Amino acid sequence: MLSVKNLDVVYDKTRAVKDVSLRVNRGQVVALLGSNGAGKTTTIRAISGFVTPRAGEVIYRDQSIFGKKSHEIVKAGIIQVSQERDLFVELSVLENLRLGALLQKDKGKITEKLEEIYENFPRLKERRRQKAGSLSGGEQQMVAIGRALMGNPNLLLLDEPTIGLSPIFVKHIMGLLRKLKEGGMTMLLVEQNAPVAVSLAHYFYVLRNGEIVTEGDTSSLPSNINEFLAKYYI
Repeated sequence: MLSVKNLDVVYDKTRAVKDVSLRVNRGQVVALLGSNGAGKTTTIRAISGFVTPRAGEVIYRDQSIFGKKSHEIVKAGIIQVSQERDLFVELSVLENLRLGALLQKDKGKITEKLEEIYENFPRLKERRRQKAGSLSGGEQQMVAIGRALMGNPNLLLLDEPTIGLSPIFVKHIMGLLRKLKEGGMTMLLVEQNAPVAVSLAHYFYVLRNGEIVTEGDTSSLPSNINEFLAKYYI
């Protein structure tokens, strides 16, 4: 579904992503791992059109999306949940969720998707009239993921979905992602918490200093994942 080849991204004359190549097949969950500053977020933002790569190829469904604007990429079916969540804090939970369905035309399907999100995150239904800015961090992450799902993505990009969350919210978020995986959702997951990411993913890549340094099937990883990855995080 997605093929990234020889991707280069430069920030303020610094080469943040260097010759990165990766693939995400339909129905697959791929984890992009690495320490802070490794280039994970830059890579995912380049795919979704929030930064412009200097060079490389980004092929989605056999069509190049290299250099396209972020709204064009969303329209094509790639939706990102950013690390910052980017909620409209003065709008209600319900209004934020409905904004995710702006490109959807079938009102019946929009209502159906909304009920599906409420079923997975009952807390959002309870707080649907509250301003998004009044929610806890974990609740805001639920809204951010719910809003992305309202757009009915073909490929879901998740940038650090569990960062800064309490264990109970990590459990809720990962529970939904596992459900999406079982339903065949294609996902590219950026995550510092390697054991959490690997428990969900089929395949992994590790970035260090903007470069892919190792990759493989998650089934090939040893039980002590952090110890295995430590040498790549230095």
